[in-house]
This record gives sequence, C-alpha cells and structure tokens, in this order.
Amino acid sequence: MRECFAAGLESATERLDATPAAGTGIALQDVASGTVGELDPERACPRISPELIAGVSIRLTGRLTGTALFALDPGDALLWLQREGAADEPLRHFVDWGRVVLTAVAEQLASAWQADLGVGAPVLEERPFMSALLGTHAPSDTVVLSLQGELCFEVAGAGDIRAPFSVQVLLEPKVLAGILSALAQDAGDAPAESDPA
Repeated sequence: MRECFAAGLESATERLDATPAAGTGIALQDVASGTVGELDPERACPRISPELIAGVSIRLTGRLTGTALFALDPGDALLWLQREGAADEPLRHFVDWGRVVLTAVAEQLASAWQADLGVGAPVLEERPFMSALLGTHAPSDTVVLSLQGELCFEVAGAGDIRAPFSVQVLLEPKVLAGILSALAQDAGDAPAESDPA
C-alpha cells in the first residue's frame, strides 16, 4: 500500500509542475489505517494542529466510492501560496493544488484495483480536522487511510520550507479489501528479486 501512495504523490508532484506550485517536492513519511469509529486526530495528523486546518476535500464516486481530505496548517498554506502566479485568487489556487494531490492519490488506488473513478468538485475546508472528517457522515466502520508527508518548497526571503501535510482517504471496508487483494495479486505476479528476468 505504501508503494501505491508513493506513486500517487509522485504523480501529484509532476502535475503540480504545470501550476504556480511548480518546484514543490512531496515526501511520503508514514501510512496508517483505522476506522472512523476509532479515529484519533493526534495519530491521524500528528504534525498538524487539529484545532484548525487549511484543507481541501473531494468526493470519490464510481467503484472507488469515498471521500479524501488534504490538510495543512494554515500558516504553511499561506507560505505555499507565496509562489509567483498565485497572488491572484490564492484560495482558488490552494483548492486546485489540493485537488491535484487528492486526485493523483485516488487515481493510483483506482488503478491498482482496476476500478472506475469519478472525482467531485473540490471543497475548501477551514475548520477543525475532526469536523472536516466527520462532516462526511461516514459510518463508524468506514476505513480511514492516513498519509503523512512533507511539502518541500522555497519561499523568497524565507528559504527552504518543509510543511507537514496529511491526506485522509475514507473508504468502505469492501473497497479497501478489493484494493488490498489486487495489490497482493500484483505482488505475487511480480518476479522475485533473484529471478534472472
């Protein structure tokens, strides 16, 4: 699963290069899972204050049904927006960049499962972390995949910035089971490291 998310974030990095966020590096640090019923904000986003996030959420439709949330500390979001070309309509740019990250991750999950995917309109989230997640009204047994990472970018006058971010993907248990089964099958089909192929 970690390799799947890493590939999604690599794709997001490439897509951001076509926006004013060009040059932003994305480093994956940790992946965890749980359910909505047992969700602990301190574990789900340990390096981001759960009191207030600058985030973007999208609905996932099709066979890969669920919700995804991208979150940063508001101060880091403001630093990220200090990019040439982002001064006009900064909120629109932030929502677009968050959508890019979430869509790339979701597409990688859908690809692993060979599932069709639809992505809803992105929504700006400026509220406590748990309010943003629970606002989806997901049942308590909904699986939450939590990604932790860093956005790496340069800001004139401030140098290199490393901004912790969090991505949460909420999926029905049967959806996650399908993805894990597909990933396990792919791993079983792959040649072993010692194979001459």
